[in-house]
Amino acid sequence: MKTKLWLAPLALSLLATACTTTPPQESRKSEDGLDITTLQRALHMDRSPSELGYEEKSFNTCEMNFGPQGGQPCRQSRLVVVNFLLQCRDSQGTTSNVVMRSDTKPIRSDNVRWNLGSLQGETQTDSSGYGSVVTLAPSSQKKSRLKLTINGKFMILTAEDMTRVVAPSDWCSR
Repeated sequence: MKTKLWLAPLALSLLATACTTTPPQESRKSEDGLDITTLQRALHMDRSPSELGYEEKSFNTCEMNFGPQGGQPCRQSRLVVVNFLLQCRDSQGTTSNVVMRSDTKPIRSDNVRWNLGSLQGETQTDSSGYGSVVTLAPSSQKKSRLKLTINGKFMILTAEDMTRVVAPSDWCSR
């Protein structure tokens, strides 16, 4: 399949599109004007943050009544949602023991930077440690590396594996 040259700027724009996680009642817009909050509801992907894991749905912007936006042509896109739980344990280093929930504390942060493949943005975790990455992507990001960074410390897992993550105790210290 040949890519037409006029699609190149659109593809670059779509790759750069990212959204931050905000309270559900607040509308979020992509760089090209798509209302992510409305789109998330329309695709039935507005699940609770405690429903951990990766989910994506492909859609056509015109079929979802979201295009063309600002002169942009209709296109296929993907809404990606990754819900995760960040916790820290009492010990340092790597452990082969299963960490029980009672041995952990939630990681609360208003500034969680994320990178998913070539996409990036910011999100937050709540007082229980739950957070979400919500973004538009040109293709599946399931096998892509998802990097979360808080206060200069980072963790990397594939997007589909980012569910409950237990970090060493230094992640809880401020």
